[in-house]
Amino acid sequence: MEPKKNFLDHRIAEISVKKEAALGREKRDLEKMLEVLMDQREDVEEFRGRLENIIAKGYMRHADDGVILNMAPLWELIPSWSSEPKRVWEELE
Repeated sequence: MEPKKNFLDHRIAEISVKKEAALGREKRDLEKMLEVLMDQREDVEEFRGRLENIIAKGYMRHADDGVILNMAPLWELIPSWSSEPKRVWEELE
């Protein structure tokens, strides 16, 4: 997570400097790019926070438990396949 966050921070700083010197359409384009980058950075921070909460609750992957049991605590992070892991997580809780 840290390399992605650092990359985004660097790009945000770089585009911010360019935006200050830009005019007209170029400035608007850079503002839109900044908005996208800041949204991505916010998503990375939120994802990292969720992972830290899961780890703080004691999540440990165990190879012998199988995929579904290992995925169960992570059900919130995998929206495309959350129903079965969520059900298993609720049973485990």
